[in-house]
Amino acid sequence: MRLRDCWAPALLIVLVVACWRLYLTEETRERAVAIEAAEASQRNVALAVANHTAQLIERVRMYGFLLSNDAGSDQNVRDGVRRALVQDAGILQLMLLEGDGTSLFSTGREAGDWLLDAARKRIAAPGRGDHEAVPLMAPSSEQSAIGRLPLLHVIDGDRALPPRSLVALLDLSDFPFLFGDMDLGETGEIELADRQGQVLMRIRHRALALDGSIASTQRLHQASSPHAPDAGTLVEFDATGEARHFAYRRVEGSPLTVFVGQARSEILATA
Repeated sequence: MRLRDCWAPALLIVLVVACWRLYLTEETRERAVAIEAAEASQRNVALAVANHTAQLIERVRMYGFLLSNDAGSDQNVRDGVRRALVQDAGILQLMLLEGDGTSLFSTGREAGDWLLDAARKRIAAPGRGDHEAVPLMAPSSEQSAIGRLPLLHVIDGDRALPPRSLVALLDLSDFPFLFGDMDLGETGEIELADRQGQVLMRIRHRALALDGSIASTQRLHQASSPHAPDAGTLVEFDATGEARHFAYRRVEGSPLTVFVGQARSEILATA
């Protein structure tokens, strides 16, 4: 075969390879664009949920400031807080406790012995998280605690006295209505977890799901690292090898973190 007879097949091979590389480059670009768009959406959702949670906690601190300055003894202050809580749909119960767990003030629309018991146990425990709103654990038998976040916030008050504690029961039942319609697909989920990995709220398919633990997950380890920024994105692989993309955002003034995730397969299916 003469050399000029090889040009046509060689040129055809070069064209095929060039077209295939162009196709792969375009497909890679489309995948990258789809993942970038999904992660941007996740970051926005995580920011919205974190801000809403932080606002609830800040209102708890405000009530604590009002009550602690007066030791909860002034009737006008207590009546003012009670009237405010009638209008504050996010806070179901509020209690001010002495350092030994004695109740100084209690008001709200829902009361439960389990909340007071959980607060007293936390007060008596070492490393109770001073200056921080820490979550309290409800007993598994307390079904009314689902969709509710019990918090304990230690108040300095008069340093000559033992610190008082403010206990609040936050209502998270409206979170699915506020954030459930955000475009996270069928595999999307929103989690609110503490530093130990206890999931305090999970939203799937626009509804609150039962809590659980993410203590052994890569996302908790990475987001809770002391060197990690307050917000970021990461990729995690589940037990089946499925890749999931997550955005996280720490809730200001608390040991809580919001995670927003979605399966990569679903993200790329829309690309």
